[in-house]
Amino acid sequence: MDIRPVDLFILMLATWRLTSLVVKEDGPWNILARLRRLIGVRFDAQSAPYGLNVVAEGLTCMWCTSVWVGVAFSLGFLTFPAPTLLAGFPLALSAAALILQRAVTNEPG
Repeated sequence: MDIRPVDLFILMLATWRLTSLVVKEDGPWNILARLRRLIGVRFDAQSAPYGLNVVAEGLTCMWCTSVWVGVAFSLGFLTFPAPTLLAGFPLALSAAALILQRAVTNEPG
């Protein structure tokens, strides 16, 4: 299967954005923070995250989580290319907007 560079770029940005959402962001009404807590992510006295189990431990690490999100997008693209790109496109746009915002304002995040 041939993958166009634009498809790869969309999937890369979508993977980064979804990983960031899952690992670092609270989400509306703290949904993602509550989900992480339910799974077992906790914070020590220095506010560093740690996991109570292997899944929670993985959700404290952008590098670890990005592998699994990338696998999901890859399998989705290989099985259902158009719906996967359609699902990833808003995430890719969001990622691009955040990258541009950081570049223009020099905000750390």
